Amino acid sequence: MGPSPSGPNPRSLGKSKRIRNLRRRLIALPIPLVIWLAKWLPFTLTRPLLRRLVGGPARRQQGAAAEQQLALAYGDKMSTEERGRIVQEVGDSLGYYMAENLAICHRGPDVFNDRIDDAAALEVFERFRQNWDGGALGVAAHIGNWEMMAHWVNREWEKGVGGVIAKRTSNQFLDKIIVDFRSQTGLPTIYQDESPAKSIRLLRSGKVIGILPDQDLRNHAGIFIDFFGRPAYTPIGPARLALAAGVPIFTGFCLRTESGFKMVVNEPVFPDRSQPRDEEILRLTKIWSQQIEDAIRSSPGQWAWFHSRWRTTPEKLKARGRERS
Repeated sequence: MGPSPSGPNPRSLGKSKRIRNLRRRLIALPIPLVIWLAKWLPFTLTRPLLRRLVGGPARRQQGAAAEQQLALAYGDKMSTEERGRIVQEVGDSLGYYMAENLAICHRGPDVFNDRIDDAAALEVFERFRQNWDGGALGVAAHIGNWEMMAHWVNREWEKGVGGVIAKRTSNQFLDKIIVDFRSQTGLPTIYQDESPAKSIRLLRSGKVIGILPDQDLRNHAGIFIDFFGRPAYTPIGPARLALAAGVPIFTGFCLRTESGFKMVVNEPVFPDRSQPRDEEILRLTKIWSQQIEDAIRSSPGQWAWFHSRWRTTPEKLKARGRERS
């Protein structure tokens, strides 16, 4: 007999894939049941219940990483005790986020209308509409309840939200649940790896496209922008999309308050196509990134500090380039 062929065994690869898919299916399996059960439970019960069920495990698994990110962002300006308190709040916020979205799923996007403070945000929109009748790119962040922010824009913007740009979840079964949830509540999903032509067409038709670019995205083009005083690899996709479609960018956030929620909308920023493209991309990216930082500083316990925001460094970026060459 001759030597066995080198390289991976197709049968082993097939078996590994089946096991991986089974594991992913098992992870996603109980979620529809949780969603169904929540239909019969009052929000006053699901809120504290999910705070415990979601927040506790998140803190145990990623609390140390979140504290490290807080230390990078605030340095000596924040004590160890304060960082611990914020990590506690971040875990709670994730639980609240889940409970709020379950309520929206079962009772509709308007379920929290009587608890929303949006007077200042509506004033911004009114001024916006007086000077612009086209579409807009809505930039948000993983802070407070970003899904609720999209629902609010969908209600208040005349032509509605054309889609929310999102990353595909590696678990295809979980991804389908998330996409179905959004579509049931009137928010179509546009995947990041889809052609930008669809988003450009929707923007030019007068709709808002939502995007959350506040994380370090390894496989996306970006530039280094100071974020909490440290260079952070920041996606340039929003600026490119706004320039391509010829629409303004505005940032918006749904933050929790003691009495409910507050919608925060910043004045829109219009791209200037007469300027050098790279300079304009830098200008637009700096503006929306700073506005996200301002929102996080106002409510640090509501942002996803579990994410490694400063993961990419110039040295790592150069190494990635060498790997691809």
